Amino acid sequence: MRRVVVLFVVAIGIFALAQSLQALIDGAKKEGQIVTYGSPGDWAGYGAIAEIMTKRYGLKHSDTDMSSAEEIAKVKAERNNPVADAFDIGYQFCTIAIREDILMAYKPSQWAEIPLWAKDPLGRCTATYYGTIVLVTNTKVVKNVPKSFKDLLKPEYKGLVAVADPRRAALGQYAVIAAAFANGGSDRNIDPGIKFFAQLAKSGNLKPVAPSKDLLAKGEIGITLDWDFRALNWRKDLPELAISVPTDGSTFGPYATVLNKFSRRPNAAKLWLETVLSDEGQIAFARSGARPIRNVKLPKDVEEGLLPQAQYKVAKPITNWLNMEAVAKDMGEKWALEVVGN
Repeated sequence: MRRVVVLFVVAIGIFALAQSLQALIDGAKKEGQIVTYGSPGDWAGYGAIAEIMTKRYGLKHSDTDMSSAEEIAKVKAERNNPVADAFDIGYQFCTIAIREDILMAYKPSQWAEIPLWAKDPLGRCTATYYGTIVLVTNTKVVKNVPKSFKDLLKPEYKGLVAVADPRRAALGQYAVIAAAFANGGSDRNIDPGIKFFAQLAKSGNLKPVAPSKDLLAKGEIGITLDWDFRALNWRKDLPELAISVPTDGSTFGPYATVLNKFSRRPNAAKLWLETVLSDEGQIAFARSGARPIRNVKLPKDVEEGLLPQAQYKVAKPITNWLNMEAVAKDMGEKWALEVVGN
């Protein structure tokens, strides 16, 4: 009898969820469009998400690409005349966006499957995918491919290593934290990461340029640290790239799909997030090389396109998100003083 009651309750819950999603879809169709910031078709899996919204639900989609800081500033400035419905930000920017009170609280139907470290308890910020810092090497330039942060200090890599400046790019901040983890530090103690890059600069291996796919392709740099999903996409055009998670440590960089509190199309905004977190949406992110935040079953061809899961065992998550602003400020000051010397 008890089993029958449980099954009945579960059935009621599924029915209610289906009704709720259908109401969301119906509302979004009436709104007619979805406008996003920082979610272009060539970033992670957003191209596929936009296609679903257009072909399945009949919503027009438009996006303006910009950095996380720019998105927050723009949404804040437009609060009395809102344009965007949803936007994509690095998870470390959630604290700022929440403080500015520009995010709509919404717990999607997949809420229970999102790890605790990847969501705001009130539903204002939900990570939807993440990248991991990896070593990217042009094997036409570098024959002996480095496998770890420690390897990068070898004399044979003089003038070949480039990394994003953490004073200007979140990617650079994650690279320093990854180096900190690899050298006995953490996201709460970045000094080992700063000291590593100071040593790399002193050795002459660190080249003072902003790394890019073009510089790698031209051979002007041989090695860089970047997101796995970006590097895997680059390799579609540059098969000579070797990509691997540093064997001595790395870190994850989650990104959040957030909703504008002032959106004129709240149903479309919520449906966007529901689609991003659906199995189909999460597989779309994986197909682009990003790791889905949900533990979804990936098709064989998608799984084969990613780096082996075993490599990620050394990567550690950041746990002090509330303090990331202070960490970034401290990192920038120490980078200027100890790494570039100005």
